[in-house]
Amino acid sequence: MLTSVVDFDRAEALAGRLAAIPGNRQVYGADHARTADAIRAFRGALCAYFDESPDKRAFRLGVRNGRLTHEGIPLGKGNTVARLAAELERRNCAGIGFSPDARQEAIRKLSDWLVSDDRAGTFPTIKGIDLLFDEDAVKSEVPVEEESDLEPQLQPFKMPVRIFRTASGVLQRVLYQTSRMQRPDFEEVAQVSRWTAEEAIRQGTQLLAPVQLLKTDSYTYQHSVNVLFLATVLLGPLASGIEELARWARAALLHDIGKARVSPELLHKRTPLNEDEFAILRRHPEFGAQALLECGETDPLAIEVAYCHHMRDDGHGYPPQRPGLAPGPVCNVIQVADMFEALTSRRPDKAAQPVSEAVRIIHQTPGMQSKSAAIRLLIDRMTETPPGAEVRLASGARGVVVRTGIGARQTIQVLLLHDPAGRAYREPRLVDLEAKKSPTDDDDSRIVEVRLKPERYTVKGTP
Repeated sequence: MLTSVVDFDRAEALAGRLAAIPGNRQVYGADHARTADAIRAFRGALCAYFDESPDKRAFRLGVRNGRLTHEGIPLGKGNTVARLAAELERRNCAGIGFSPDARQEAIRKLSDWLVSDDRAGTFPTIKGIDLLFDEDAVKSEVPVEEESDLEPQLQPFKMPVRIFRTASGVLQRVLYQTSRMQRPDFEEVAQVSRWTAEEAIRQGTQLLAPVQLLKTDSYTYQHSVNVLFLATVLLGPLASGIEELARWARAALLHDIGKARVSPELLHKRTPLNEDEFAILRRHPEFGAQALLECGETDPLAIEVAYCHHMRDDGHGYPPQRPGLAPGPVCNVIQVADMFEALTSRRPDKAAQPVSEAVRIIHQTPGMQSKSAAIRLLIDRMTETPPGAEVRLASGARGVVVRTGIGARQTIQVLLLHDPAGRAYREPRLVDLEAKKSPTDDDDSRIVEVRLKPERYTVKGTP
């Protein structure tokens, strides 16, 4: 038993040293002394592992449910280790095996791959290191019982869901640290913002699936991550590249950071706020800008969005506009995404609005004249049936939207999960339906009901 404990501690330390390599490289660069030191430290610890355990032919790290594992045992939840696990999952890599032959140069090549844009599931042959994909992943590990993130039929949304959960976890930590006047780990925020930007460019509106499907215990976390996804999808066509879109996404994720300095009792109150309570809540943009400045934030866009995302024309909104201080184009899009998300979400005191009604309300809100371009962007990019929405057909069959805007006829792809009698199909059916049909059309494939956030597919618990 003592040997198992020692091996586990050593494995956890090794995982931490490995995770530090790409972390240092991304912060300091490939040729920086800290990156070289991290590689040498991991190599030394790996040699010590094999020297002290001569019966071990390989040291294997697996990836399960966003955690690194060793022999089936989940390792620590440290930020650096969690980022490595998330990055491996994002690359569809299910584990790494090291043998005593692993050398310094091999570890450097592994680091190159971890920070590259290659996610094709391939890895150059390097003596002493094995990257394991799919079913080859953890054959040597003890089986671990794991919960399904989603029903198997919803696997097309696997990657967006992973990013959503990672972003939720990062935001929870940031808000917790901010509420206690601690400096948040903005490196994590930047990383998850980049992932979101990459997926928005790669997948377009399919990134929005978790906005419909997932639910956390805290509306504040869920709302901010939903706004991150919505704003990134809306802003995608306007960005010059990944770096610019990632910067905009980062500002969207942090837009409500000021709520960390509002009491939880007030934030989660289930009855209408009185005038004094609402006055406090309306100060969260000021609290947000102040918190970012105190934490050493250097990006003026993040501070602008935190302070101005409720600011509207002609004295409407809050805080009031001042000469020379008004939200810019990116902030306007984030504000529209913020309003849209709030309107289409079910809250204790109001029902969720359909897409068309939410757009109408935003358009008619006083003081939105300067945001007409952002509203047009919302209309152009958002459909009545976004990915992840549940639809009911005239036949009674129900399913989930997988993709939108396919082909010249602008069809949508729906995964039918339940037949007209409400029974689950043994094999779900993927069908293409016309996005718009006349209400008088007798075709049984006509969509007659859309639920943006169906309860039946909600994932229980927080990420």
